[in-house]
Amino acid sequence: MGRHSLDQHRLGRDGLGVNEQTRIVARICSLAGVLAVGSLVTTLALPHPGESAIASHWWVLPLLTIAFAAAERSVFHVEFRREALSFSLSEVPTAFALLYLAPGPAIAARIVGSLAVIVFEWRSKWFKLLFNSALFALETALAYHVVQFAVEHWHGSRVVTLLAIVPATSIATIIGSIMVSAAISFVEGGFRHRLISELRLSTWVAPLNATVAALVVAPTLIDPWLVALSLVPLAAFWGVMRSHGQLEQRFRDLDDLHGFVGRVGHSLNVQEIVQAAATEVAALLRVRRVGIVVFGTEDGLRRNDVGKPLPNLPTSADDPAWANVFAATTAVEPPGLGAALAVAVRDGEGVVGLIVVAEREGAQDHFRITDRVRLATLAEQFTPNVRKAALHEQIDHEARHDSLTGLPNRAQFERQVNAALKLPASGGSGQQVVMLMDLDRFKEVNDTLGHHAGDAVLIDFARRLLGRLQPGDLLSRLAGDEFALLCKRDSDGIKELADQLVEEARKPFSIDGLEVVVTMSIGVAPTTAIDLDAASLLRKADIAMYAAKHNHTGFEMYRDDIDRRTPARLAMLGDLRNALEINGLQVFLQPKLDIATGIVTGLEALARWEHPARGWVSPEDFIPVAEETGLIKQVTDQVLGTAVAHLHKLQTMGHHLSLAVNLSTHDLLDDQLPERVMRQLNRHDVDPALITLEITESSLLIDAPRARATIERLNEHGIRLSVDDFGTGYSSLSYLRHLPVSELKIDRSFVSQLLFDEQDEVIVRSIIELGHNLGMQVVAEGVETDEVLNRLRGFSCDIAQGFGICRPVPVERLVAWLNTTHHPSRRADPLNVDQWSVRGN
Repeated sequence: MGRHSLDQHRLGRDGLGVNEQTRIVARICSLAGVLAVGSLVTTLALPHPGESAIASHWWVLPLLTIAFAAAERSVFHVEFRREALSFSLSEVPTAFALLYLAPGPAIAARIVGSLAVIVFEWRSKWFKLLFNSALFALETALAYHVVQFAVEHWHGSRVVTLLAIVPATSIATIIGSIMVSAAISFVEGGFRHRLISELRLSTWVAPLNATVAALVVAPTLIDPWLVALSLVPLAAFWGVMRSHGQLEQRFRDLDDLHGFVGRVGHSLNVQEIVQAAATEVAALLRVRRVGIVVFGTEDGLRRNDVGKPLPNLPTSADDPAWANVFAATTAVEPPGLGAALAVAVRDGEGVVGLIVVAEREGAQDHFRITDRVRLATLAEQFTPNVRKAALHEQIDHEARHDSLTGLPNRAQFERQVNAALKLPASGGSGQQVVMLMDLDRFKEVNDTLGHHAGDAVLIDFARRLLGRLQPGDLLSRLAGDEFALLCKRDSDGIKELADQLVEEARKPFSIDGLEVVVTMSIGVAPTTAIDLDAASLLRKADIAMYAAKHNHTGFEMYRDDIDRRTPARLAMLGDLRNALEINGLQVFLQPKLDIATGIVTGLEALARWEHPARGWVSPEDFIPVAEETGLIKQVTDQVLGTAVAHLHKLQTMGHHLSLAVNLSTHDLLDDQLPERVMRQLNRHDVDPALITLEITESSLLIDAPRARATIERLNEHGIRLSVDDFGTGYSSLSYLRHLPVSELKIDRSFVSQLLFDEQDEVIVRSIIELGHNLGMQVVAEGVETDEVLNRLRGFSCDIAQGFGICRPVPVERLVAWLNTTHHPSRRADPLNVDQWSVRGN
C-alpha cells in the first residue's frame, strides 16, 4: 500500500547554495498553500460538510486518530537502489472515517495522528509538515466528495456507501501521488518521468488497497463489534506482507551485492574499477556522496567521487587522523564528516584503500546497522578486484619499464615513437629526433667496482638526463648502458641539448666514496618522411652513435655518407664478394724504420682495393662492410696470404724484414685464428717470429676472456702481438701487462701534432716510457717530417713509420725504393745470430 507524503524524502541535491535551497522551500510552501486552499474549498463545497454517513460515538474520533498514527508507524519500505516503495495501512482508518466521522473531524484525525508520528518519529522539517498537512486534508476532502456524491445519486444505502469507499480512497491516493511527484520534481527535476512511474504503480495498487480497506470495514455495518473479525486477519495479513517485504528486501540486497562484483570487476584498470565502484556504492547504499581512495598503485593515489567531493580524505594508510577507521573491522563514522560512514578496504596484505559515504537518501535519511554491514561487505567484495587490477597494472608497468631506472624500456619506447610518427605534423618550429646514447668506459666500472656500482651510475645518469629534459620528451633505457630519447627541437636546440647531455655524463659519479668518470657518445637521427617506424630511426641513431664513438666527437648527426647499409653499401658488398672470389684485393707495404740506426727493419701490410668503376676504395669504407657481413675472415686470409708471399719474395732477394698485419676484432674472437695464420706461414715457409699481428686497443675489451685465449695461443706459436692506435681506447693497463704483447703503436693523431701541441708531446713521451717500462717496443706511426723523426729519436722511440719515410706502395715499387733510398734494409737474417750485422751489404 503506497504512501504519498514527503516525510521520507530528502529533497536535497549536492551543491545547492543557500539561495537555491530557499527557492525550493518557497516552491514547496507555495504548493502546500495551493493544496491547503484546495482542501478548504473542497471541504466547504461538500453537500453535507457536518454529517457522517453513519452515526457514531464520541470515542470514535480519538480511536481513529490513534489508528492513523498506528498506520503511519507501521510503514515498511522496500528499497531498490535509489528508489523506495513504502507500504502502510492508512487506507483502513480512512475507510472507517468515511463511514463514521464527519469530514472536519476526519481531516483533523488524519492530520493529528499522522503528523504526530512524522514529527516525533521521523523529525521532518517544518515545510514538509506543512505540505503533508495540506495534502492529507485535500485527500480526505476529495474522498468525502466521492462518497457523498455516490450516496446522493444512489439513494444512500449502506451498501452504496461501502462500495463508494473504493473509488474514493483510490482517487485520493492517486491525487496524492501526483502532488508528491510535483514537490519532489522541484528539487530533482524529471516531473514527467516521475509522474509516469508513480501512476503506473498507483493505478492498480490504489484500487487494490481501497478494496482491502472496504472489506475490513464491511462487517461493522452489521455490528461495530464485528470489527475484530476484520482486524485479526488484517493484522495477520499485514505481518505476512511485512515479512515478505523484508525478505524481498534482503534478496534484493543480496542480488545487488553479487551483481556488484560483476559490474565492478569487468575491467583490469584501477581507475575504471574505482570509478565503477563509487557509482555502484552510491546506488546500493542510496547515498548522494561517495569517496573512494586506493593507495600505493603504480600511478600513485587513485581517487573517485560521486557527488560533491568529500573533504580531508587520507592520502595514505598512515594518516593518524584516520587510524581508528583503518583499525576497525566494520564501517564506522569517519572523523570530521558528520553523518557519514567509512570503511577500510583491506586484505591479508594490509590496507588497500578507503570507502566513505555520506548523505543517505531513499526511505530513511540516516544510516542504520544494516548499512554498516552492507558497506563493509561491499569493501570486502571490492578488495580482490582492486588488488587484481593493481597487480595487472604492476605487471603491465614492469613489462613496459626498466626495473632499475623506472624509465620506459625498448618496447614501450618503440611504441611511443611509432605513435608519434603516425601523428600529423604539428605547427611551430622544431623537428622530432631520436637520440641514442651509450656510456663509454661503463664496462670498466662494472668490472672494477662491481655491478652494484654500475647500477648506481645508471640510476644517477638517468636522473641527470631527466633534469635536462622538457615536458613532452620521452627518455628510455633500452638495455645495459644504452639510453634513447625522443624529443622535438630546432637544429640549434638539438645540438645544445646533445652538448648538455654529453657534459652531464662527464661529471664525476660518486660511488662508495670514489669519483667515477665516464663519457658518452650520442647518435642523433631526425625524423623524415621515409621513416615509417621506430626501428629505422633507432638504426640511424645507432649508426650516428658509433660514428661519434669512432671520431670521439661526443655526438654525431645521422648522414647518408656514414650509413653502411645504404644501397651504395649493398652494392659495395656484392662487388667486394666478387673481388675476394678472384683474389682482387691488393696488398701495399709500408716500411718501418729503426730510429736509432736508420735501418728499415720491417713492413706493415695494408689492404687496397681498386674497383673497376669506383677506382681506389678506402679500407675505411670496405673493411666495416666486410666486418658487418662476415667477409672479414676472407679479407684477412687473403691479405695475410698475399703479404706473407711478398715477405718470402723479399727474403729471397736478401731483405730480411719483419711483417705486421692488421687484425679485425672479429678475427681476434675467432678460435681458429692461430690455425689460419700458421696455414699461411707454412705455405710460404715463413718463420712465425717475423710476423706481428696488430690489434686495436678497444678490441681487447670485447669478450676479454675469449680474446686473451686467442692471443695466448698465437704467442705459443711465436707470433708477436702489437697494440695499434694506443692511447685512443680504454684498455686497462693492469689487463694489458698480463698479455703477451711485445709492441705498442702510438696513434698518428698524437704524433702528427707532436711539434705543435704540448699535451700531445707529453702523451707521446709517456707512452714511450710506459712501453719501455713494460718491456715493449714502441712504434710511432704518422711520421711525416724529419723534425718529428728527430724529436722521436730524442724520446728514445724505437720504430717510426709514416709518409715522411715512405708511403704504402706495391711490392715492386717497394723493392725499387729499397734499392735507391738512403735508408738501407736489414740484409742479415735477424733469426740467425751468426749472420747478424748492423748494416747489410
